Amino acid sequence: MFWVLAGILVATLIYYCFIKPLYHWRERGVVQKDFFESFTFSWFGVFRRVTLAENAINIYKSFPGTRYYGLYQFNVPSLVIKDVDLIKQMVIKDFDHFNEHRVFAREEVDPLWANNLFALTGNKWRNMRSTLSPSFTSSKMKGMFILMKANAENLVNFYLNQNKEVVQVEMKQLSSSYGNDVIASAAFGLEVDSLANPNNEFCVNGKNLTTFGSLNGMFRFLFSTFFPSISKLLNIRLIQEKVGNFFTDIIEESIKMREEKGLVRPDMIHLMLETRKGSVKVDETTTTPDTGYATVEEHLKAEIKTNITNKDIVAQALIFFFAGFDSSSNLMSFLGYELCVNPNIQDRLREEINDTLKSCNEEVTYESLVNMKYMDMVVSECLRKWPALPTLERRCSKPYTIEPVLPGEKPIQLIPGDVRNLVIYATHHDPELFPDPETFDPERFNEENKGNIKPSSYMPFGLGPRNCIGSRFALLETKILFFYILRYFKIVPIEETVIPIKLDKSIFNLVPKKGITVGFERIKSEYFAYRRLDREYSSKMSEVGEASAKCKTRVHLSDDAKEIVRNVYQTVKEDNPNPEDGFLVILFFTMFFILTMILVLILIYHCILKPLTFWREVGVKQEDLYSAFTFNWFVMFQKNTLADIMSLMYKKFPDCRYYGTYQFNIPSLIIKDVDLVKQITIKDFEHFSEHRHMADEDADPLWATNLFSLKGVKWRRMRSILSPSFTSSKMKIMFSLISDNSQKVADYFLSKNTDIVEIEMKEVATKYCTDVIASTAFGLEVHSLADPDNEFYKNGAKLANLNNFRKMASFLINMFFPKIAKLFNIRIVNVDVGEFFKNIVDDTIKFREEKGIYRPDLIQILLDARKKFPDHGQTNGTSYDGNGVDSPPEITSRDILAQALVFFFGGFDTSSGFISLMGHELCTNQDVQKKLRQEVIETFEKCQNGLTYDALVDMKYMDMVLSETLRKWPNMPVVERVCTKPLTIPPVLPHEKPLHIKVGQLITIVSYGFHRDPKYFPNPEVFDPERFSAENKEDIKQYTYIPFGLGPRNCIGARFALMETKLFFFYILKNFKIVPTNKTEIPLVIVLFLL
Repeated sequence: MFWVLAGILVATLIYYCFIKPLYHWRERGVVQKDFFESFTFSWFGVFRRVTLAENAINIYKSFPGTRYYGLYQFNVPSLVIKDVDLIKQMVIKDFDHFNEHRVFAREEVDPLWANNLFALTGNKWRNMRSTLSPSFTSSKMKGMFILMKANAENLVNFYLNQNKEVVQVEMKQLSSSYGNDVIASAAFGLEVDSLANPNNEFCVNGKNLTTFGSLNGMFRFLFSTFFPSISKLLNIRLIQEKVGNFFTDIIEESIKMREEKGLVRPDMIHLMLETRKGSVKVDETTTTPDTGYATVEEHLKAEIKTNITNKDIVAQALIFFFAGFDSSSNLMSFLGYELCVNPNIQDRLREEINDTLKSCNEEVTYESLVNMKYMDMVVSECLRKWPALPTLERRCSKPYTIEPVLPGEKPIQLIPGDVRNLVIYATHHDPELFPDPETFDPERFNEENKGNIKPSSYMPFGLGPRNCIGSRFALLETKILFFYILRYFKIVPIEETVIPIKLDKSIFNLVPKKGITVGFERIKSEYFAYRRLDREYSSKMSEVGEASAKCKTRVHLSDDAKEIVRNVYQTVKEDNPNPEDGFLVILFFTMFFILTMILVLILIYHCILKPLTFWREVGVKQEDLYSAFTFNWFVMFQKNTLADIMSLMYKKFPDCRYYGTYQFNIPSLIIKDVDLVKQITIKDFEHFSEHRHMADEDADPLWATNLFSLKGVKWRRMRSILSPSFTSSKMKIMFSLISDNSQKVADYFLSKNTDIVEIEMKEVATKYCTDVIASTAFGLEVHSLADPDNEFYKNGAKLANLNNFRKMASFLINMFFPKIAKLFNIRIVNVDVGEFFKNIVDDTIKFREEKGIYRPDLIQILLDARKKFPDHGQTNGTSYDGNGVDSPPEITSRDILAQALVFFFGGFDTSSGFISLMGHELCTNQDVQKKLRQEVIETFEKCQNGLTYDALVDMKYMDMVLSETLRKWPNMPVVERVCTKPLTIPPVLPHEKPLHIKVGQLITIVSYGFHRDPKYFPNPEVFDPERFSAENKEDIKQYTYIPFGLGPRNCIGARFALMETKLFFFYILKNFKIVPTNKTEIPLVIVLFLL
């Protein structure tokens, strides 16, 4: 029995740990290798059956004709991306979805690795990247050039001193020693000579840090990469504790000495110490030339963070060592090999070196080095053939969908944690992208040809914001090394040189199996001895020249306007001008004023004026600049009501199907054509499936997670959960709750015992809606008319009363300036209000679950969905379920609260506004009210046992009156959608051109304008319910009547709003006539922003 159970347990573990993960991609509809190949692929690498290059080519060539396919690294699924356009999209455009490396080590186990730039994630990575970026600009490389140059000269002197015609050199050893010395000098502030003293402690510990070729090193790397949980359990580190302590001691001693002695050295420790002090300048503008074609662009804006610890400095120095010791030394050794076997290229490069020396008086400078065109071509080609990063992995950090492009493809959903792999080595060796890829041909990168290289196909240092930050450093140290080598030596093949090169199978990188052994043949040249004329020797200068030489000039290069002003001020202070001579003071204030005005004008242009020409630049009609600028401010300063604004927006450009407008500096496309409305809201819904972003989940979680705000899959799932709650059958269940509240309103006014009760319709409607929401959404009984100071009503007003200036301001700031709202923590749902409703929902849920109470309201329906209870009533309606979403994830209490609050928001303001406007129309149209009251009385008389749901729904004239109210005063005067997938609107009218709508652009449909257009609704200002009679409503053009929006993202609570309105007026008109008083405004005056 024991062995049977043990066998079952082992088999189960094998299945779940090794077999089931290898079907990950097949289950998602992605092509992958068969089970055997998927299982053996990684083990072939471990047991050294193939080299990394062979592995890369095999990966790339699998499944030709596909843009991607599924692979497994042991039991870790990895999606291999082969298509160049998809690479660009995922690495650059959609970087936010793939902005992390795979987790190698936990901070508590391996702090030095976990805190380096490569391993950091999220905001920690962004902060460190933006902090380090200024240290790797071209101008900072110019400062380090002196250190690299000294190391390159030292290396050449080492071989010159051997006094041999041909010196045998192992290129990997040479480049590792040189790279070690450069890093020691540039990162750690040490002077070492690893060629002369290969056993120095720094070099030995560097090898221990970066070498994974041994069995111990390989297993440390594999466990940290593929099994981080086991690494944590067994305390397996990438950076061994002894090695980490060695480098930590060096850096801490160096920092201590510099701070005590005030020593300055142009290396990385100095730059990071300056950063810690806040002395490094951000966004430095420089004319310093860049280090080469392969240099990667910095995508993140540099922001100096001053809270850098010694541990941070050590961690960055070690990853710098890691990359420089291994990756950079590989580049140099392969370049040495290619020059050795391509002597024609070597000769041409040496010729450029000699020409450069002549042009700079035999002393190479940073500018002369980086301006060497052929040098850059040679290095670029070496990086193509032997890329520093053979593969590029990223981990999915946000859900992502790869849309189908090729026949047979399906949408691929990537979830956080999925690994995406780019095979750079194979892309660089693809003959379709780089013809004859095995040939070393620098001419690929000449001025004529490099423009033909397809974007995102050449990526030796990666792509996107997470590219290699040290690309300039690597290129510079490589170029200066070969400048000096080729100046004094020819690189020639010798007996030990292996041609063609053979790669090592045992190392997870591109490394020659037996190294690269070449000969350095000394160049025989005649040299003329010369002595430079120093300053102490007299010169034959003219008298003017002598005079000018004696002039003392102070030159200061400034990085920003603030520093220029500070320097002028310092000049004024130091020169102590005569009080009678105000020239310098005038100069200071004039300079300050000019610079300030320039800055203000630039900000006005870029932030206010330039955005207002967006539509003109894409060929869409728009208002002139003045009208575009003043339009929103007229609204803000109450020059126009919302009704006026809607009419103005709709009537502009009468002959256009659409035109461009602006909501402050946000472009919005106004859609006026009915067919285009249908296309955008229904046919092409997947391109316009989201509302405008108004709040981040971390800043305002209750607003950000409600149905109105949710996006993508989250919205589809919540919509599919809530849809059954608003079907006709569910409305029938809620009917009794709403009916009781309607009867309560009528009874309240009947108890006044006066012939005429004066009421303010908006106030009454708001309190009635509050009671209905309290009953149907929160399971509470309140009576806001009798008790207007109840906590539920007061907190509801704080939540949803848009007549309140503060609430309207917070709503508008979140709508138009979400970044400002996030910065200043301006919420739509205030913390205290959210906490009040949270307590109600939590207490209600707890009470119901403990007592087993069932109540037909929104909380109960969501609880049923959470617990997967069967439906408590027949559902005969239809609901939109996204793409077949039928098994939504668990619903949290916060989800329930968020939906209840948006339900409150819609009911408190929108529904109450609708009810109050209908009350006004009945008041001012007594004939309509009389006919409706007659229908109410007839219906009541038919229902002997009280009004029923079916009887209410069958009231034809009631429905006509409501429909006409919604036409004249739509619940949603505008419908907005944000573009989620690019779409082109093809031209139809003669003046139109194809219009390309990009992701993030705003589309606006003016419902109010359609409803008031005499072309669709004759005499639109007249309140005429007969438009919606059985005979007439068929004449209404489809998609011109949109009171609750259109398409899958329409108002989910439309049935609920109609039912509560009908019940309200049923009981009011059964007991009262609605008549004007001396306070009744006729015609109606509309409040700013609201109908």
